[in-house]
Amino acid sequence: MGNGKSSAKKLKLRRRALAVAVALVASGATVACSEDSDSSNERKIETAVSETLNKLLTFGPTLSSVVEDTEGFDLESITTNPIKLGIIGPETEEEYPKYDGSMGGRLLIKTSYVDGQLRIKDHSRDGVDPVLMTWIAKRINERSQVFETAMKNNSLKAINFILDRDDYSFMDGEVYERDEYFVRGSFDIKGSNEIDIVFPHGETTLDRTVFTQLLVHETGHALIERISDEIVSGATPITPEIQRVINACEAVHARAMEQIQTIGIDVYRKLDEAANAEQDPVKRAGLQKLRDVYLSDDVTIAQLQPKFEENWKAAEFTQFGEYGKNCATNNLYRQAGIINEKFFPGLNATPIGDSPSKSAELLDEAEVAFADLMETLTIYGNLTERNINSKSKSGHPEADLGEAIASPFALSVVTPDSLGRKLSWAESPDKELATELIDSANALIVATYPELGELISACEQSRDAAFNDPRATSLPKNKCDLSY
Repeated sequence: MGNGKSSAKKLKLRRRALAVAVALVASGATVACSEDSDSSNERKIETAVSETLNKLLTFGPTLSSVVEDTEGFDLESITTNPIKLGIIGPETEEEYPKYDGSMGGRLLIKTSYVDGQLRIKDHSRDGVDPVLMTWIAKRINERSQVFETAMKNNSLKAINFILDRDDYSFMDGEVYERDEYFVRGSFDIKGSNEIDIVFPHGETTLDRTVFTQLLVHETGHALIERISDEIVSGATPITPEIQRVINACEAVHARAMEQIQTIGIDVYRKLDEAANAEQDPVKRAGLQKLRDVYLSDDVTIAQLQPKFEENWKAAEFTQFGEYGKNCATNNLYRQAGIINEKFFPGLNATPIGDSPSKSAELLDEAEVAFADLMETLTIYGNLTERNINSKSKSGHPEADLGEAIASPFALSVVTPDSLGRKLSWAESPDKELATELIDSANALIVATYPELGELISACEQSRDAAFNDPRATSLPKNKCDLSY
């Protein structure tokens, strides 16, 4: 369904294309001087103009040309909703393509890398609000070096901004609900080396730092996926940089297992409630067994982790495969599964928490409690975005080696000052172990993508300055500063 705003968007795009074409013809910069006939020169000009227009229509204008419009640049936050995202009026379910096996939605904006330049295109039905479009473009531009590096090395194909299909009531009456009304991201969810940044249908406030950090975090996955694939396939040996980050990740994970064993009482209480609510006596016994793990019974939390699973690689899809096994963390559901296998093999057909029930709801609460403890009160609290920036909902570095690299990388190149202060207040050995994981993660990225060396070096200087003087109100400006 089209409207006046859609027509205005197309007219604006045509005007931008015409301006580019006029500039090309006026400058003649793309046409080499020669003794060719006038008609030959005209054909060259027409070809150059046609190619430029085709890029503009296919991939959108260059990012640099969009951010020249300064409106919306310096807003620390901006509010978004479907109207601002270019969707006005009634919608149908058919407008929301469904991705196989995962979330789906309708494409709003796409960022790609064409002929050495980042480009951004409005794909929405009715036209994205220009202030919002500029604001998003600015966030990409602030760390354009990271995105350009990933794309020119074929580690990342595109960044898609889409409107979620899972929290909207379509005209046909079918309802899709989500509990969490915030922007979320994922890399390669469709097996296409693309990032999806998903907006909810509700009104959402985007924070400048949080949004940039989300983009960098997901791009961090893209950067290291290439390393992971080469290692798992055997194409690349384990280099000193890779072994260093594996060792650091394993040390951090071991430390977290020690800590969670002493602070898991909240998980214990939630599991106790889930067990008491379970009607099936065998499942209840399984939940009680899992509950007792959190009070140092004969089976410890550490023994329910991937490190002790022979077939973990087959059970979990994760970056780095078996090489990252010893620093990955099983969530509470996987822990329950191991309890089943070890002590209640008859439960395999009907695992704990498999069907909707009060007990399953309480098990969900226990899983949230476990994740919260891991990401806030263990050593991982020094490595999780949401624990360092209260406005963020991102980061779970305890999950696996890929996440243990992506979160420190995002923290390092977006909020190095906050990271430095957090580390300065940490106690030993957490301070030293977390710092080594961050340094080794950044060193691996620089070894693979040398073009990011200057940026990461500047960001490490900012982090160290905040670490050494955590109460300083301002830090020296360098290339890591978002407003540099």
